[in-house]
Amino acid sequence: MTEKDFTKTDEYKSLRKKAENQLDKKIEKLQEQSAGDFKRVLHELSVHQIELEMQNEELRRTQQELEASRAKYADLYDFAPIGYFTFDTEGHVIEANLTGCQMLGIKRKDLIGKPFTLFVDKASQDEFYLHRRAALTPGLKQTCEITLVRKDKEKFAARLESVTVLDADENVVHSRVVVIDVTERKRAEEALRQSNEELNRFNLAMVGRELRIIELKKEVNELCERAGQTPPYLLDFEKEPM
Repeated sequence: MTEKDFTKTDEYKSLRKKAENQLDKKIEKLQEQSAGDFKRVLHELSVHQIELEMQNEELRRTQQELEASRAKYADLYDFAPIGYFTFDTEGHVIEANLTGCQMLGIKRKDLIGKPFTLFVDKASQDEFYLHRRAALTPGLKQTCEITLVRKDKEKFAARLESVTVLDADENVVHSRVVVIDVTERKRAEEALRQSNEELNRFNLAMVGRELRIIELKKEVNELCERAGQTPPYLLDFEKEPM
């Protein structure tokens, strides 16, 4: 029997049918595996996409919080009731808050880069120089009270508190300075000093008056004794007779 004749037999047809069935099963199994792999990959991609969206949302929220915190810090810095300055090692202004600029009567853009000595009264230059040099010592807060001069030449009393800022290698990079207007306190201290001086003058005048009264009483007593009369005043600081 030739091969051509065999392909026409029922046995061949039965074998072919079985082979086709097995092939169909293998193809179906491969399709199921491929579908499963595709679903798994699709699931992983979906999860990854959701994770990225959540991370992006968290980043946006964090950025908004940072921006809000930065704005709050800027408000606290700029509108603090005292002046904040940052000097380089040569005493030039590299940062200043709005209050500090208003104290000196100058715009911030015109202040940055200027030597702070331009706003120090001539009589306070030496004291400010010593203060600034001492403030470059790490770890120590330095204070002084000097007279500052606004851009319009008006003077005011100020208290300076300075600390040094170091870099990672502990080298001095700049100093932070707090400037407090103490003009009203100085005026109050001067008024108190004048009041104390006036009170002292009054006390001295009263003491002088009392001493003069004692002298007059002594004179009266002496005159009475000469006239043979009893002296009317006791001068030993005991209670006088009624």
